[in-house]
Amino acid sequence: MDQSYSCYLLSDDARVALYGAVQGWAFPERRGDHITELYDADSLRDLRPVTTAEVYGFATDCRGVEAFLVRVGGEDVSRDGRHYHVTWSMDPRREIPALYREYEMDVKEGAPIRYRSRHSNSMLAAAFGKASTYVSVMNFRKSFEIQVTPALVRVDGAGRKHIQRLQNL
Repeated sequence: MDQSYSCYLLSDDARVALYGAVQGWAFPERRGDHITELYDADSLRDLRPVTTAEVYGFATDCRGVEAFLVRVGGEDVSRDGRHYHVTWSMDPRREIPALYREYEMDVKEGAPIRYRSRHSNSMLAAAFGKASTYVSVMNFRKSFEIQVTPALVRVDGAGRKHIQRLQNL
């Protein structure tokens, strides 16, 4: 099954800046490659022509996922209601907390679910919805900008990513 999403790809310099802000990763699987705009996006028209994002904080559940909090075009929340973020790292060996299961779709009752990138969304929904007592959110004293490139990503049935970048910004 093909999937697509619109996003803002991070530059190499952006990843270096993120690393410098937290001095490493808490979990073994590392990300730090994009900020999602919309899931099931059809075209680059779903993207705003922005070239920077503002990093203003960091969140972790101390169990299996951590993410940077970002603003895109001055907004904290995307058009589909998710908090803009950059998933920084996760632990795919660990099972997600029960609270995150409510954000899952098509999961067999009681089946274990391991951490994946998408669980940053669950963590932030729980944190900002005040439903979680174990998510730690830290706002930086001083935010900083990172360079981004708007893009449409299509993931084919074999898991290969096909990236189309918005040009001439």
